Amino acid sequence: MTHPITSTEKYNELKSMDALAKALINQRSDIGWKCQSRSLAGKIGLLDKGDVTWWRTLTVQTQALADFLGIPVEDLGVLASSAGCVVSFSDFPALKP
Repeated sequence: MTHPITSTEKYNELKSMDALAKALINQRSDIGWKCQSRSLAGKIGLLDKGDVTWWRTLTVQTQALADFLGIPVEDLGVLASSAGCVVSFSDFPALKP
């Protein structure tokens, strides 16, 4: 999905990544966000553009963002699917694909 964050009702309500990040941190202060709201706003903006690098290992934070936005976490594009990818190693027959 292109721009999964800026196309949500929650973003349209808050009008900026900064406001979204602040509201998210306030609502989910129980999560270790690993950054301040301004930095989080930048990370959310990058995620909206398809850069999932920072979010890839932060499954709790990613789920919290999806829940806050009211969208399925899959729409954020962070959880890469491995469907259709099979790797076979002929040198290791006991290692199943």
